[in-house]
Amino acid sequence: MPKVTEAYREARRDEIAAAALRCFARKGYGGTSMADIIAESGLSAGAIYGHYAGKRELFVAVTERVLSARRDDLARAEAGGHVLSPAKPSPRSCAA
Repeated sequence: MPKVTEAYREARRDEIAAAALRCFARKGYGGTSMADIIAESGLSAGAIYGHYAGKRELFVAVTERVLSARRDDLARAEAGGHVLSPAKPSPRSCAA
């Protein structure tokens, strides 16, 4: 059996986090179940749970990714002499 690379694992985690973000955006945290995320991702439950322990861990990962993207957008804007409104979403903040 071929060895799974770290790049492959990270890409799969990104794929799962993106599916979770879509579900959270549609239904909110409380309205989203792991079954929703599994269905949205198109992966098996085992594939999801092999990367994340559950919905809470996925929510933390998604939140970190969204906030990191927003910090990057703000830093780029500041470096370019622009000031962004904190309320204005960046184009990348909805993509995990």
